[in-house]
Formats: sequence, C-alpha cells, structure tokens
Amino acid sequence: MGSLFVFIAAAFAPPAVAATIAAHHSSRLEQTLKERGFLAPAPSERAVEGISPPASVEVDEQVQTDSKTGSELSRIKSWTEAVGANLLHVELTSLPERLHSVAFWVFPKGSSGCSMFGWTMYDPNGRALKSSFWRNDPAMRIAGAVKFPSDIYPDSVPPAAFLRVIGTPRAGASGELNQQISPYGYVGQTVTVEGIQQITVPAGTFSAFKVSTVPDVSTLMPSWPGFVLGVINRFVPTSTYYFDSHAPYRMLRQEGTLAAGGPEVTTELLRFYMAGAQANNTVGTQAVPVPAR
Repeated sequence: MGSLFVFIAAAFAPPAVAATIAAHHSSRLEQTLKERGFLAPAPSERAVEGISPPASVEVDEQVQTDSKTGSELSRIKSWTEAVGANLLHVELTSLPERLHSVAFWVFPKGSSGCSMFGWTMYDPNGRALKSSFWRNDPAMRIAGAVKFPSDIYPDSVPPAAFLRVIGTPRAGASGELNQQISPYGYVGQTVTVEGIQQITVPAGTFSAFKVSTVPDVSTLMPSWPGFVLGVINRFVPTSTYYFDSHAPYRMLRQEGTLAAGGPEVTTELLRFYMAGAQANNTVGTQAVPVPAR
C-alpha cells in the first residue's frame, strides 16, 4: 500500500471524501463487506481471521525490504475479486513486530477510480490499534474544498490502481491518477509505461512493463509560483513499478520511497497461486523460480 504527500497531508484532518463516481457501493455491497470482516460497527479482535480469498482467485505474495540494508520490512498478501458490479482489492500485511494490517479498495467496474477504502492495523493479539475509512461521496464535501475529479482515489493506493488509469498496458501508454490528500485538495500523478524489459524476482524471471509515476504538485497548489513548485517536486516521493507484460499483469517489483521521510524500499513478488490450489512457488530464499514468461 502506497501513500503520497504524507508531509502535506499531516497538516490536515483525516481525508474527507470526494465527488461521487458512478459507483456501485450499495447497501448490499456494504453488507457483503461487513460479513467478510472489512466493515464493522466496532473493531473486532478476530476480524482478520475471517478474511480470506475465495476459491479460484489469484493470490500474490510480496516481500518489502529496505533498499539500503536489505532488512525485511513487511510481507504482503493481495488479491482482487468480483463483488457484484465492483472489484474488491485486498491487502493483508504482516510486519516484523508481529503487527498486521488489513486494507481494501472497492473499484467500480465502469470507472478507473475508487469508491471506498478502509485500513486497520492490529496488534499481535488481533486488537485494532488504528484505522482509516474513506468514501467517494458528495455528502462529505466541505466548504472551501476544490472540485474533486470523479475518478478520485484516497491518499493510499495499491499498485493495481496505476494499471486501472492506464487501461490495457502497452509501451507509451499513460494516464492520470488523482489522490485526495486533504479535505480541501488533491494531487495528480502522471502514470506512464516506459517500455518492456526482463527482470528477475523471487517468483521467477519475467518480461515486464516498466511504469513510472510523476506527481504534479501544481494540482494541489495551482496558485503557487512555478519555481516554488519545482523545488517542492524534488522532495516528493516517487516510485517505479514493474508489472508482468502478460495478463493478469501482476506487480513484480516496486522501487522507491512510499512516503516522505520514509526509507527507500523494494517490494518484490515472492509467489502467486490460485486460492485453494498448490502455490507456484515457495516463499523464502529457497524459492524455485517459475519458468520465464
């Protein structure tokens, strides 16, 4: 899970929601999320236990390390499943301190944006420590806020979001991803497929699309002088992503800083498999690479 402009967003209250997309976050969807443990009236110490991918859905497992020291920072299990007229993307993250978090995003199938986001961190006993919720709904717009794009995202996005704004990935393809980072404003990122190259990760060797993300702080501060924005841009965290060049375009590697002040990190695919089936690969240093694609 990545987050932009933490150094700016920290000065504001938690993100308010943005203009609505033609999204399907109906009461039926919310009931499904509650039954699965993603939404609840109160934090549940056992909420995580019931969260698992449905059968025949691909599950990706990644490891995130400090790029300088090589020390492991987290392990992530993610998948995307269909829920009615929406796609539900889930990330379960385990940290060395035995903390873990659950994050989900709801993507309407007819839009490149996001309609709902939730994140909760738990202690080793499953007790909720911190949580965040965001909904793309006009009911929460406040006075003084800019007009948000309809395809807005929350301040945290999964790698899959970058492919959604591009469409079918191909060399030279590009798109714009907009993230709300305060109750009043948002920031845009230009997402570009720079080309194809071969990379090797613990899960194997793949032909990969290299995707760059370039933030544009002028979308957040349109009245500021260009030379000031140029200085700020130098301190904005950026990342490079590598996605398998074959469908379903799974994320293979991420390089860069996910938050201002944070370490340079590298996230790599450990293995992928269909839920309920034997994994293609074994997690860890003894992993046997899958055949090159």
